[in-house]
Amino acid sequence: MTIRLVQARKRIKTFVSFASLRLKLFACFVLLVLTACQAAPVTTATSVPVPTLPRPVETRSIPTAVPVTLVPPPTPTVLPTPAVTPTAVPVALETWKLFESPDKTFAFHYPPDWSGRGYTQAITRTLRLIEVDTLVLRGPGGSAGPEFVMLYNWAALDPTQPPANVTAWSSVAGLSKLFLYSDCMTTFDSPAPVTLAGQQTMGTKFVAQCDRLYAGYLIGIVYKGVNYGLVVDVRAEDWDAWRPTFETLFASFAFSP
Repeated sequence: MTIRLVQARKRIKTFVSFASLRLKLFACFVLLVLTACQAAPVTTATSVPVPTLPRPVETRSIPTAVPVTLVPPPTPTVLPTPAVTPTAVPVALETWKLFESPDKTFAFHYPPDWSGRGYTQAITRTLRLIEVDTLVLRGPGGSAGPEFVMLYNWAALDPTQPPANVTAWSSVAGLSKLFLYSDCMTTFDSPAPVTLAGQQTMGTKFVAQCDRLYAGYLIGIVYKGVNYGLVVDVRAEDWDAWRPTFETLFASFAFSP
């Protein structure tokens, strides 16, 4: 009886010990699970930098700059204004030809190697028809040589203004632009006093850019209510060479008494 009781107690103690051990093992397992859950690291998505690939080098074709040649502007031609009274060069005028108008109103001398013709010029590019008696003389060299144009006997461009020496030059300039230099760029200088055929009147120098640059001089004058105009021109580079001839021609111009 006693032996059985002892054995029963041992079994009970063993069972309790085993249960206690199982309980401790379970508690440890639960503790490990909780610890593992708490200690589990939080994974954060981290952006991985994309490696920068080197960009290909672009090759551009740059055109070679064309060298610019700077051309200096042409030197303006300085035209000497004829003397207040044109002075004849000491030449034997008897060797020059004489032109006298059909009505004996005016006359002048010109070099013997010059030639030309006379005609009546009708101008239709105005408000009303204007007719101008015209005489054209050319020296050696053809169209590139010296030229003398005599304009006369035209109606006033502005009927409200009577013919006068003060304004006659502007009428000559207007007529010249209409049919003498219609295809040229013409620039007139300011008029200046000049004496022609014993009368005080006005003249002006000009340049005309046509096929080449021409230099010229014109004079307007009124005699007995009739308009007259004298125009000379030549290549700009030849002006100085021909100026004495022009002045002699101007000096020989005279009206009949």
